[in-house]
Amino acid sequence: MFKKILAAGLTLSIILSAGTFTGMAAGIIVDNETFEVDKVESTDAYGVVVAPQEDRGNAGATVKEDVTVNASDKDTDISGVGSISEHKQTSDATVDGDVTVNDKGWNDNAYGVEVRSDDESHSSASVGGDVSVSSYGEHSGLSTHTSGIYAENNGGDIDVSVDGNVNVSSDNTGNRSDSIATGISAQSTDGGQTNIEIGKNVTVDGEHDVAGIEVTTEPKSEDTAENNIDIIVHGDVTSSGDGMKIKCSDGGTVDVVIEGTLSATDDAIVLEHLDNGDIHQEDRLNITVWKIESGDKEQLVKSKNANGESVSDNISNKVEKSINYIIKVAPEQKDSITLLSGIEKNNGFDTAHEGDNVAVKLNIPSGYYLSAAYSDSGKNIKLLKNESGDYYLVVPKGGGVYVNMVLNEIIYDNSDYDNDDDDDNESTYKPDIINNSNSDPYTSAILEAFNKEPIYNDFNNTFYYHVEFNLSSNDFIFTSSMIEALCDSDMRVKENIVIGFTDMSIPLTKGQSLMEFYKKTLFKGSKSVNDLELLESHGTGTFTARQPMEVPENTYSELPDRIAVITI
Repeated sequence: MFKKILAAGLTLSIILSAGTFTGMAAGIIVDNETFEVDKVESTDAYGVVVAPQEDRGNAGATVKEDVTVNASDKDTDISGVGSISEHKQTSDATVDGDVTVNDKGWNDNAYGVEVRSDDESHSSASVGGDVSVSSYGEHSGLSTHTSGIYAENNGGDIDVSVDGNVNVSSDNTGNRSDSIATGISAQSTDGGQTNIEIGKNVTVDGEHDVAGIEVTTEPKSEDTAENNIDIIVHGDVTSSGDGMKIKCSDGGTVDVVIEGTLSATDDAIVLEHLDNGDIHQEDRLNITVWKIESGDKEQLVKSKNANGESVSDNISNKVEKSINYIIKVAPEQKDSITLLSGIEKNNGFDTAHEGDNVAVKLNIPSGYYLSAAYSDSGKNIKLLKNESGDYYLVVPKGGGVYVNMVLNEIIYDNSDYDNDDDDDNESTYKPDIINNSNSDPYTSAILEAFNKEPIYNDFNNTFYYHVEFNLSSNDFIFTSSMIEALCDSDMRVKENIVIGFTDMSIPLTKGQSLMEFYKKTLFKGSKSVNDLELLESHGTGTFTARQPMEVPENTYSELPDRIAVITI
């Protein structure tokens, strides 16, 4: 590619050493020092290529706006931005705007950003906007490859960064049945480090052989360094074919991070089978992703031979089990949700493997109670609770963990409060019970108590909670929503709870019948028959006890001092 570009440049483009220009209508090759231009709109085979010549030093180019290439009938490779170095030199290409390549037919390969490095050289390319490549029509070459980012390292170092998206579309059905479309394609031989970072999403829509990310490292020879490729995508990777294709030989390592979802119409991850050397790719792969979606939901990683046929081995299973799934927490709730255990840091992310248990602590903000807690963004999978009442989650196949809570505000409505001295010093406090489910102050206090640490544990899996209402016991009100919070469908108490008043405390025991509690305490000697009938029929009324309550002797006088009191 390096020689083909220079040969074409003598007749089809402008070769420049240094300077600043407002705009160019032809392709640009920079082979010495630095060059700056406002924008490039080219009908040549390339937009801007930085390719320092031997014995002429390093080279660099900056385009302040966009690079656009519209090429047809070139009978060669085309690229929007190229950074190519050898002979221990440095090449750097920078585009502040977008890079757009439109391959209109009868060309060979089409690349948005093409970076190559040989012989201990360093090649870099950075794009401030998006990279978009479209390839349509018939092609002239023996191979047809359309790629957003193409990096080939032969013993040097490569750095590529794109702040925006990488979009690739290919419809090469004219005369190529083996056309290839990739979002990112990285190859490494003869040692060297390759770094590629994408700020947003990678999307590939093509025919035939399609992959969001394609990575190949060749076997290491005795006199070369390892081939290491690191790729990070801060958004999603979406492919109309396979998600990733990886061929990682024993000559290096591959580290891929996808902060979002890896979505593939076909297979999620394909390991291209190695015919020689150490075939255990699982020892050299490090894959970190938030979520995986693919056409085959049962097997996320597959091994295939050179003919694309599935190969039965244990390597794919090991790689699938080793995938690091990012455990996300809702950004707005990071101060309220803590991942306690079961996670490990990987590339700066909290991660876990499929099937791992992750302990979660929920810190309910003051003034709120927990309505529900989930481990997925769609709020379909609730957090689990162990025997100790602690929350946890199990990482599912394909990941996608997103811990979040639904919080409801505790509503205090004392608008009916009246403590007129003319009432013979009798309190006429009667709370205004709001009809919305779980919104009255009593229910809110109980729910908030359940979301705090229990005040006592008798070490027989029995936990006690404390709720305190700032009113006397003979003014206590049971509402239908409070009963729903306290009891199951059989009107039996869900958890051990101490209901505290200003003048006494009432213990309710898990499994206790609230009906029996009513008969023995609140309604003993009471003539509120209508209220009792409403309770028995599971009505929606408000149940009020005006008679003094007779309760068992309080056995909780020796509870620890650290009682979380909720006062309403």
